[in-house]
Amino acid sequence: MELIHSLWLLLLMPLAWGILLLVQPFARARVDGVVSVVLYGGLSTAGWLLLRSTGQVPGTVIELPVHWQLLKNYSVNSGIYIDYPTAWMVFIVGLVGSCVALYSCRYMQEETHRSRYFAYLSLFVFAMLGIVLVRDLLLIYVGWELVGLCSYLLIGFWHERSEARRAALQAFVTNRLGDAAFVVGIGACLLLTGSTDLLQMQQTLPWWAALCLFGGTMGKSAQFPLHFWLPDAMAGPTPASALIHAATMVAAGVYLLFRLHPLFPDSTLLVIAGLALITILWSALLACVQKDMKRVLAYSTVSQLGYMILAIALHNPAGGFAHLLTHAFFKAGLFLSVGAVIYYLHHWQEKKGLHFDAQNMFLTGGWAHRALWLAIPYGILAAALAGFPLTAGALSKENIIMSVWASHVRFGQVAYYLGSGAILGALLTAFYMGRQTGLIWLRPAPPEQAAGFPAQPHATFSIPLALLSIGSLWFWWSPNPMSLEAGAIWQRLKAPEASLPHAIGYLTSAGALFMFALGAWLYGFSPKGRTAHNEPYLQPLARLLYRFCCLQDRVIRYLMDVAKPNEQTESVWLQDRLTAWGLKLCRAAHQFDSKGIDRLINGLGKITVVAAHVIAWTDRQIVDGMVKAIAGMARLAAYIGSRLQSGILQEYAWIAIVALALIVLGVAI
Repeated sequence: MELIHSLWLLLLMPLAWGILLLVQPFARARVDGVVSVVLYGGLSTAGWLLLRSTGQVPGTVIELPVHWQLLKNYSVNSGIYIDYPTAWMVFIVGLVGSCVALYSCRYMQEETHRSRYFAYLSLFVFAMLGIVLVRDLLLIYVGWELVGLCSYLLIGFWHERSEARRAALQAFVTNRLGDAAFVVGIGACLLLTGSTDLLQMQQTLPWWAALCLFGGTMGKSAQFPLHFWLPDAMAGPTPASALIHAATMVAAGVYLLFRLHPLFPDSTLLVIAGLALITILWSALLACVQKDMKRVLAYSTVSQLGYMILAIALHNPAGGFAHLLTHAFFKAGLFLSVGAVIYYLHHWQEKKGLHFDAQNMFLTGGWAHRALWLAIPYGILAAALAGFPLTAGALSKENIIMSVWASHVRFGQVAYYLGSGAILGALLTAFYMGRQTGLIWLRPAPPEQAAGFPAQPHATFSIPLALLSIGSLWFWWSPNPMSLEAGAIWQRLKAPEASLPHAIGYLTSAGALFMFALGAWLYGFSPKGRTAHNEPYLQPLARLLYRFCCLQDRVIRYLMDVAKPNEQTESVWLQDRLTAWGLKLCRAAHQFDSKGIDRLINGLGKITVVAAHVIAWTDRQIVDGMVKAIAGMARLAAYIGSRLQSGILQEYAWIAIVALALIVLGVAI
């Protein structure tokens, strides 16, 4: 009980610290950053203690109920509720937040409004804790909106740049679309179940209510078709991007679905799984053609969120939640790694008086030789994202892919299509990470960057990268480097007793190794890849992917003992078309994403504006006009009545005579 009372203090301290920094910024350098690091470090320590308390005995819950009576028959439990997943989220938010704050001490040291940045960071951490530490949907929605507000402030931190202002506004408006559906879903829960308490809602919701609740996840976790705001959010500071993409905003949507999925019918979950697969493949294709190093990681985040949602939708919440945790480590580390590259490039530009896009991967190179202290953590983190054996990313991602294939028992033949798509997404992930590794780290540096380049190690950069890269190795998550089922997360979260096809996981890991090596060689060592600013390898890649998919189809069908290979899959027609369209596919996806979907959302925004003007005109002219007309009639009647009540007897006599004459005339007629 003492621990949970201390957690109240730790929950409110980020809020108090953020408000203090906004009201009274610190003029002394690094005070704001150091205090933030200590504060978030204390939060992660509390999370670790909570993990030990709730993880020893499965089902252990720590609760401090505070009932808030809103209506006669309806109350909100506004207290703290902590179980094993909640303790993990507190630990991850605190650990990643402390790493980002320590990294920001150097990255943001030259910013004039540095205190404002750390204030937004603290408010962001508080808002995320407000989501994970409560169990009522109304209070979750309060934290939900605070997270959206803080993301708007961080993305638009450099508000003097038009790109940052546009990206912040786009993220804010897009999330409002999902939040509107979420509000409808909360109202549906209250109407159908009589409660918004997650523990009291037991009955299965209708499909429309479930989809409305999932709308909130679509917005926050950037799922298709509301995915486009997240890559544009790279206009903010890189440490803020690391926090948004790893442990706060995008994690909130997955965490919400993790809590709510038992209330969803299977038909709705299957629709969600289909949308998740579209997100996985669409974002992976777009990541293959990006030149901006941060946008590659941004599309990667969207794709990995799709894996988490796919697992939860197919009744593997333990695998999806485990991937959420492991992804927080290696994705935060990857953003901080490329952020260091961008940081040193910017300083080198200022020193030499040059001007070029420091985030363009084709305009730099050779970082493995000039900054080995950065290359080693990046290599571990990229391997985890690509799904290499002995990494945490391989454990969680392979578990998801295997569980998707095993879900054919419940969902039938469609599980095989979802599983094949998940494997293809894993191969594309390994390829674009190998591509980024080759372009930034392995290929020779441009001649103007070959000598005299400052990239000296610094503790505020190296310590967070070391912590995050160590957390991306397998032994923190499972004693078996090839299976997540032996780990505590799988056992504590009451994972289903299912026979997972491990051979598919091994095949996926082997394919990821090959695709990563292929991307690194094509863009790091091939003479054409060293200088090309276009994509010279996509057409051969399409041919290679076709061959590999044919082999994969044979092996998987044999292992699963489903059916014999379909000979039509290997038809010459498909091979010719796939080879011819391989180059156009990624470009068409990028064009459709930037023009089609963006124009659709802009069109919906314009329709909303027009509808708002029509409603406003109706309110002013018709509704207000009717009210004013009634008031005018009342004033007229009052005026006539006041004129009749003059107090003069002669006037009363004339009125009586006229009234009597009218009565007589009426009777006579």
